[in-house]
Amino acid sequence: MKKQLLMCLLAVTTMTGFTSCDDDDDNYLKTSQVPEACVTALQSRYPDATNVRWERKHKYYVAEFRNVQRDYDVWYAADATWAMTEIDYGKNLFFLPAVVSEAFATGEYGTGYTVDDISEYQRPQSTFYEIEVEPQGGGKDVYLYYDEQGNLFKTSTIDIDITPDTVL
Repeated sequence: MKKQLLMCLLAVTTMTGFTSCDDDDDNYLKTSQVPEACVTALQSRYPDATNVRWERKHKYYVAEFRNVQRDYDVWYAADATWAMTEIDYGKNLFFLPAVVSEAFATGEYGTGYTVDDISEYQRPQSTFYEIEVEPQGGGKDVYLYYDEQGNLFKTSTIDIDITPDTVL
């Protein structure tokens, strides 16, 4: 009887432990917690955005949504000034402008590396692209940064958390 009770207690403890483990670190806001001007600015800039979820990151309000097989994070200051849009392309090189795709394909990392992720960053003053690659034999990921003209302007083995304030 004691053995059955112990097993039952162990099973309940284990199940409780697993249900309390949640790796979802998103702290979504209710739309009512977001300045109305930010919500209006998003609707104006991206009228087709649906299923929008809002977060607060640093001093910005960030709208997240999916549109045409791409994930968008749109950053606004509290006064609804657009600060940045990040568009996640997954591994799809065909979403890149031809000049950037060609520069990558013909560059040092175009062969011998596997694409892990691609993102476009639009800011008021510029747009750039981040291509994360991994050596095919294994090793450290490399982050490649291209401008709109296809110029590789930075490489890094450190995953940079890009915000509107990040200087590259």
